[in-house]
Amino acid sequence: MMKVYIGIMAIMLATCKSNSKGQEAKTKSQSCSVFNDKYIEYVMAEQKDSALYYIDKAITCDPDDDFFKFEKVKLLLKYGNYAAATSNVKDMMSDNSPTYEMLYGIILLKQNNSKAEKVLESAYDSFDKLTKEYEEENSSLQYYKLGLDNYFNGQNYTLEAIEKFKDNYKDQHNIALVDYLKDIVVQEAREDVLYKMFNMN
Repeated sequence: MMKVYIGIMAIMLATCKSNSKGQEAKTKSQSCSVFNDKYIEYVMAEQKDSALYYIDKAITCDPDDDFFKFEKVKLLLKYGNYAAATSNVKDMMSDNSPTYEMLYGIILLKQNNSKAEKVLESAYDSFDKLTKEYEEENSSLQYYKLGLDNYFNGQNYTLEAIEKFKDNYKDQHNIALVDYLKDIVVQEAREDVLYKMFNMN
């Protein structure tokens, strides 16, 4: 189940940003994806150093592609390197993405930093505004907001919101992703749900 979840997360994160790239940028990202493919291979094999090497190669190849940078942050988090993950995600926050702000808040929460609550509240407000603006157009915004719904409004509220999400997004990868989220919402404490959404131990 975890390998399926990681694959689904890769798809969700690839669609997380709403701005589109020009044809030249798309071609560049496609050529750099060779490094990302090697990165995924080494992540699955639990070979941290090789995985880090290849994701750094992907970032060097296309420094404007936040997907590669986000993958690096996830790898750093997986192995508990919170200082490096924090530094990397703070650099990405200049894009005003509430997903990055959310992740920054979660990293602070994991480290018992008193700023965490304020950062998460700010991300939640941003998700709320964006989900109203885009309505049903962006499932990844809705998905991440569900994690914060659970953190701020509790399990019952979130389980109802998950059912609404499933009514709006009936494709297989969204259903699998939100079913995973539903399982962890039922089983885990509110902060642990956030950690698991980003594959943090």
